[in-house]
Amino acid sequence: MKVSSRRIAIFSLFLLQVAHISHASEIQPFHTRNLQPVVQIFGLPPAEGGALVPEGKTEARLIFEAGSHFSISSNATELAFFDGETYRTTISLRHGISKLWELGVDIPMVGHHGGAFDSFIEGWHEFFGMGQGSRDRHERDRLLIVYRKDDTNKLDHRD
Repeated sequence: MKVSSRRIAIFSLFLLQVAHISHASEIQPFHTRNLQPVVQIFGLPPAEGGALVPEGKTEARLIFEAGSHFSISSNATELAFFDGETYRTTISLRHGISKLWELGVDIPMVGHHGGAFDSFIEGWHEFFGMGQGSRDRHERDRLLIVYRKDDTNKLDHRD
């Protein structure tokens, strides 16, 4: 694979910026979760820092997350096909009740939509020489969540 000097220059600038940011501030875990549509129903907690809110203090956060999905898997009896994007906005409230305990609640609003970022992601993969994984052979900007077992649709969610 031939790598252009433009790609090298852009990537080098990106690395310099990341190095500058990480040097200038303390590195802490950031709030993130698995936004795959069929995983969210299990209510798994997000990955985030382990520090508790100090006793008597209250913390409020507004969190916006976006995830793009494209996955196809099949065998002789099953097919799972996920194509689309998930957007999740969460209002998060935490209150420290002691040194070892905090009380909290998350109020989410979740939406599944067709992909607005499909062409950007394909361009990203092309720019860095990564494979498309058949993404470029399927319709863009659509929502398709299908699970089929023994020729029966168990899940079929579309626009």
